[in-house]
Amino acid sequence: MTVLITGRSREGVEHSARSDLLGHTIVFVLVNGFLWAQDIALGDGVDYVWQVTVPWAVGLGAHAATALRRGG
Repeated sequence: MTVLITGRSREGVEHSARSDLLGHTIVFVLVNGFLWAQDIALGDGVDYVWQVTVPWAVGLGAHAATALRRGG
């Protein structure tokens, strides 16, 4: 017996590089905004939030560079 595994149907769903970048940017702003507010509200200033924001910003920058270069 053979089982064929297929992915979900993506008919009618268009994803461009720019829309994926927009989604990535929105999540980045929301999550980092929450983390910054939480870190500052804990009272000792900025402690850990840099360890999340800086690497993620580098990744977002790379995503932006590739998405905008493709023009999509």
